[in-house]
Amino acid sequence: MRFLWIDTETTGIDPGNSAIVELAAVLVDNGKERGERDFFMNPLNETFPFNAEAAAVNGYSEEKIKSFPSEDEIAGNIINFFNDCFHNYKADGSEDEKCFFTGYNAGFDYAFVKALLERHGAKMDDYFCGIVDVYAQAKKARDMGVLSGLPNLKLSTITKSLGVSHEGAHTALSDVRATRNVAMKLHRMGASLL
Repeated sequence: MRFLWIDTETTGIDPGNSAIVELAAVLVDNGKERGERDFFMNPLNETFPFNAEAAAVNGYSEEKIKSFPSEDEIAGNIINFFNDCFHNYKADGSEDEKCFFTGYNAGFDYAFVKALLERHGAKMDDYFCGIVDVYAQAKKARDMGVLSGLPNLKLSTITKSLGVSHEGAHTALSDVRATRNVAMKLHRMGASLL
């Protein structure tokens, strides 16, 4: 099985008027990491304005976002990476196989990546066979009693509870790594990812 672990940092919460600033992805094929990328882009325009509330969460100031290459420059690199994940970065002897889009509260990131790809002439169905959400796994673990006594199921709360390193929270690559480590730890504790 192939999992593309993805996290995004965005200019807001609605892909209709917000866009991706950072996209991090780690490809895991049959349990082994095969590729990792961290993309930064400037999507700011009349449709996707700077949002101070989002900046307060992710730490990306308007000046910092404007220092990144434009979304138009970076989108092709992301699409090329997804193509490579589908065709090139795979275990020896494995066939082309679509990936599970995997993350924490993955539906949020999926919607933003889908909107990005559609703006640049690509489709999610070309690369992904489904969504796997570690947040759903955490809810399952809570219901099983594996995670108990937590005030919430935020990624930072769970990483702290499980002793999972999560330096640089709200940077996409740090969040992807922490999410993957949480998923593996919960799996070992009896709460399966799938």
